[in-house]
Amino acid sequence: MPLLSVSPEKTIEFPVQLYSTVTASLRLENASNAIVAYKIKTTAPKNYLVRPSSGVLKEKGTQEIQIILQPLTADPPPSTDRFLVQATRVESDMPLSRDDWTHVAKENIEDYRLDVVFRKEGGAGAGASESYSENAAVYGGPGASEASVASAQGVGGDSRSLKVRYDELVQTVAKLEQERDSLSEQLKTLSSNKPKKGWELWQVVFLVIVVLALAKLASWF
Repeated sequence: MPLLSVSPEKTIEFPVQLYSTVTASLRLENASNAIVAYKIKTTAPKNYLVRPSSGVLKEKGTQEIQIILQPLTADPPPSTDRFLVQATRVESDMPLSRDDWTHVAKENIEDYRLDVVFRKEGGAGAGASESYSENAAVYGGPGASEASVASAQGVGGDSRSLKVRYDELVQTVAKLEQERDSLSEQLKTLSSNKPKKGWELWQVVFLVIVVLALAKLASWF
């Protein structure tokens, strides 16, 4: 019996919409009678934002995953991108870190592979690629610089300008979450059993990052 029920099972479809982010949903359901940890990887980490990209599902639990395709600036060729969902049984509902995953035996990990399809007139196919990455949180444009995307957005007036700002905010939030997780993992290895008073170092660092991000956001408006 598989650990997860994944919907859709084989392909993730994105309608082709130029100069705009497009979101597809992926639904995970715990099909076992155990606690299951999962993580999602992709062969094209620069093209997608995945939220959440990892987590834990209790028995019969479900999770809706949002996969956001970064803005396209031209009709794309048939996609060769793929996503890989990995799952394993765990003893507790604490999420696994990257280091934890490296210690899980391969025979205890189930893989679910999905192809990406760009839906447009005339149809589109999906190829295969097997080099997966977990860092699917970078925003930009496939084959285009941020400057070219911003230039094309400017033609559309204020509505497109606001869209660009929103996309930049999403990117900033994603990077903050990555930095938070990275700091948490680093400090976890340095923590001791001694009682601590006041704020921990990672809390102070993360607060500074959030304040800087909010200051940048305020400057936009």
